[in-house]
Amino acid sequence: GPLQIAIGGVNADDFLVTDSGNCIISSTRLHPGGGCSIGVRFRPAAEAAKSATLFVSATPGGVTTSTLTGTGLPAVTEVASGDHFSCATNGSAERGGSVWCWGANNNSQLGDNTQNNHYSPTLVPGLDNVAEIAAGGEHTCARDTDGTVRCWGRNDNGQLGDGSTTRRLAPKLVPGLADVAELALGKRHSCARRNDGTA
Repeated sequence: GPLQIAIGGVNADDFLVTDSGNCIISSTRLHPGGGCSIGVRFRPAAEAAKSATLFVSATPGGVTTSTLTGTGLPAVTEVASGDHFSCATNGSAERGGSVWCWGANNNSQLGDNTQNNHYSPTLVPGLDNVAEIAAGGEHTCARDTDGTVRCWGRNDNGQLGDGSTTRRLAPKLVPGLADVAELALGKRHSCARRNDGTA
């Protein structure tokens, strides 16, 4: 019988299915017989931090499974780099986006709730409305489209603005800071400019 393609783990709409020679007769069915090979890849907007399992089965016959992992980034609008790490966002003032970070993470500057280094872009959890990203020495801040700011990473000089000197493993809202238009981070300090021109 025809091969059946199924994808588990994420929304199947995140994938593109291609073939080697017109053997696909629908998005999930192939012509029976030999000579068909298929390729399954993530759509660009779904590439980062995604994984799933591809099931290819024949009736009669067994089931072959293969793990798929997204390795790229969607269209990036801004990149910020600190000491031995970098972050990127696909957001803008008009349309908020997510943040991915990679590199050194000894002070949790990658924001993924760990202190593990990452050698490829890793999604920062909890950020989906980011308009701007900024990187300091070993800390990072993100400005949302609503003008609020979240920071994470090293905080021994209070550079995260949360009233403490506690390292933050994940993004934490900066209290009392609103209507922010622009961020600037140094090695161990942070600044924000509001829409009214104050800083």
